[in-house]
Amino acid sequence: MLLQKEIFRDGQAAVWDILARPDFYKRIARSALTRRETGLHMTSPLWTFFWLLLAISAALMVRFRKINVRKTIRLLLPTVVVTLVVIFCRITFMPNILMNLLFPIVMTAGFIWQAVACGFNLGKVDKENRGMGLMSLLVMGAAAVAAIIGYIFIALMIVTWWYFQLAAVLALLAVSHLMGIYKEKPLTKRIARFQDKITYVSGAAKKSLMFGATWFYDLLRDVAVPVLILVSIPLCIRYSLDIFDFTDLFQTFYNTPFFQVIDPATATVSFRLSVSNIVLLVALFFAFRYINKVIQTLWQYIKFVTYLAKTGQSTVQSNDVNLSLGKSIISVIVWFTYVTVIVLLLKIPTGSLGLVAGGLSAGIGLAMKDILNNFIYGMQLMSGRLRVGDWIECDGIRGKVTDINYQTTQIETISGTLVAFLNANLFGKSFQNLTRNNEYEFTKVTVGVAYGVDIEKVRTVLTEALEELKTKDKYGRPIVEPKFGISIRFGDFGDSSVEIAVKQFVLVPERGLFIDREKEIIYKALNNSGITIPFPQCDVHLIKDE
Repeated sequence: MLLQKEIFRDGQAAVWDILARPDFYKRIARSALTRRETGLHMTSPLWTFFWLLLAISAALMVRFRKINVRKTIRLLLPTVVVTLVVIFCRITFMPNILMNLLFPIVMTAGFIWQAVACGFNLGKVDKENRGMGLMSLLVMGAAAVAAIIGYIFIALMIVTWWYFQLAAVLALLAVSHLMGIYKEKPLTKRIARFQDKITYVSGAAKKSLMFGATWFYDLLRDVAVPVLILVSIPLCIRYSLDIFDFTDLFQTFYNTPFFQVIDPATATVSFRLSVSNIVLLVALFFAFRYINKVIQTLWQYIKFVTYLAKTGQSTVQSNDVNLSLGKSIISVIVWFTYVTVIVLLLKIPTGSLGLVAGGLSAGIGLAMKDILNNFIYGMQLMSGRLRVGDWIECDGIRGKVTDINYQTTQIETISGTLVAFLNANLFGKSFQNLTRNNEYEFTKVTVGVAYGVDIEKVRTVLTEALEELKTKDKYGRPIVEPKFGISIRFGDFGDSSVEIAVKQFVLVPERGLFIDREKEIIYKALNNSGITIPFPQCDVHLIKDE
C-alpha cells in the first residue's frame, strides 16, 4: 500500500513537472498544426460524424421523458451505422471498383435493417419519431436503388445528407419541447400577471394585447423555428457535399440563378431567380408577418391608453376606438415594403411592370370592378361609419359587427348566426348604427290593465318592482340609462283594457334579455298586487227596435 501511494505521488509530481515546462504548450500547438495540415483535425469527416451523433443524443435526452428512448435509438441506428460506413470509406479513400461492389450490398442491407426496425418499433414511439423512422426508411430505399443502378455517389450523398438533416430535425424537436415546457409554466404565469394588469379591455382586444407577454415565445414559434427549418435543408446539403469536398458544387447550385433575364440594350441582368433568393424571401415573409403583428399591437395599446387618458374612463369597449382602419393601413404599409424588397432582391424591372400594368389595367379594372368597389367602400366604412363592436340593423337583420375587411362586413346576429354584407351593398343602404352616438336604445313595453283600476297604484307597484332591473353590465355601465330611468306612463284606451307603457333607455347589447326579464317582473308584480290583466274581449249589445 505504501509502495502504491509512493508511485502515485511520484507520478503526480512528474505530471505537474511536465505541465510546468514552457515548451509543453508549444509542442501541443505544433502537433495541432501538423494534424490540421494532414487533415486529421476536428473538422474532418469522422469528427463531424461524432459531433452530429452527440447532437442527436443530446436532442433525445432533452425529450427522454416524452419518448421511448430505446425504441427511438433502434429506429435511428441503421442510419447512423450506414453513415459511419460511408464516412469511413471516404477517409480511407476506398477504390472506386471496391465501392461499386460493396455499396449496393451495404445500402440494401441498411434498407432491410431499417424496414425491420420500423416494423418492430414504429408503434411504440411518438408521432415525431415515427415520422423520422419512416423518412429514414424512404431515404434508405432511395439510396439502395441509386446504388444498385450504379449511381454510387448519389447514394452516398443521400445517406450523408439525411444524417445531417436528422440531427437538425431532432435538434429542432428538442427546441420545440423546451418551448412547450416554457409555455406550460413560466409563460402561463407571465400571461396571468399580464392579464391582471390589463383590466380596461376584455374579449378579443385583451387577448391581442397578451402579445406583450408572449412576444418572445411568438418570435421563436413564428420566426425562429420556421426559418431554422427552412435554412436547415440547404445547410445540410452544403455540409454533406463538404464531406466529399464538393463545396463548389453547392455554391453553384445554391447561388447561381436558374432563371434570369438579361436586358439586351444594357447587357445587365434585369431579373434573377435562385434558390438562395427563394430561401431568403420565404424567411423574410415570416419576419415581416411578425413585424406586422408587433406594430399592430403597439398601435392598439397606444390607442387604448390615449382614449383612457382623454375620457377619464376606466374601461374601453370594442367600439369606443376605431382599430380596423389603422390595422388595415399598417398591414398595407408592411406588406408593400415586403413587395418592394422582393422587387429589389430579384431585380425585377419596374419599367416592365409599368408596361404590363398599363396593358392589363383596362381588362383587370373591368374584371375587378366589384372587388375594387368593395375595397373602397370598406375603407370608407372603416374610417368612421362603422367600428368592430358596433350594433347595427340592416334589412331587418340586427347584430354586432365582428369584422370589417376589404370585401365584406360580418355581423353576428342576436340568434348567434353570422351574416356577411358586401361593403358596397352595406354602404349604399340606410343601415342604423345603434351604438355609434349613444350606447342606449329607447325601449317600450306595454301592458293592459282592467278599466277601473287606479293608475297611480299601478305606477307605484311597477316602479317598486322594476327597481331590480337597474343593475350594471360586466363593464360597470348602468343597463338602464340613469338620466331617464324607468318611466310608467298612461298609454292608450284599448278595446278591453287600459294600456300602460313602461319606457326606458337600455344598453343595446342587453336589450333582448332586458325586455324578457321586464315582462316577467311586470306580470308577477301585477298578479301579486291583485291588479287584473284582462283577456282580450268584446261586448256585443243587441238593441231590438220595437
